[in-house]
Amino acid sequence: LNPALRMQYEFTEANSQYKQDRELYYLELQDEFPFLDFRIQAGALRNSSIFDSTEVAKTASANASIHLPFHVDLRTSFKYDTRFPDIDELKIFNRGRYAFPNKNLLPEEHTRITGDLEWNPGGIFYGVGLRYEYAENLIKPRWVTGSGLESIESAYQWINLHNAEALDWYVAAGFALGNWQFYLEREQKLSKQNRPID
Repeated sequence: LNPALRMQYEFTEANSQYKQDRELYYLELQDEFPFLDFRIQAGALRNSSIFDSTEVAKTASANASIHLPFHVDLRTSFKYDTRFPDIDELKIFNRGRYAFPNKNLLPEEHTRITGDLEWNPGGIFYGVGLRYEYAENLIKPRWVTGSGLESIESAYQWINLHNAEALDWYVAAGFALGNWQFYLEREQKLSKQNRPID
């Protein structure tokens, strides 16, 4: 159907006592023309945390491809979403790979914008593009900041980084095999603020 209303549900349980569930609802509109393909999505993510609280965050994405002569496509995309902390980041100490929980974590907010030019005569393709990413409240272990290294508990505790920003350029080449697409991509940072986004 076009437009379409979509819903995704996720349930997580840890140690049979901590439960968390999420629901993503969004409206999607997409269409194809001889010279243009596009898709727009907008909606909300509901998160029910282990602390008996419910939060709602907005989410949106859009992408478009303009078909130019000589098998060249000009593509652009935009995505804004939120990642809420997981149970293990909020409550559970992980002994296998040291990680100490932090009940005061805030949700991550991500914005990503890309633009690229691709040549695809059929089967084999080549592309070059730019990728901009901005994130607030990234959830990372404290050691990535270079501080809090006086103890294992301090160094490996989950914390929020205030923000991170990166601008990359990249080249890609690959081929399609049926419904599968195989490609190699090489990227290079043009600029970054704070720690790079992984």
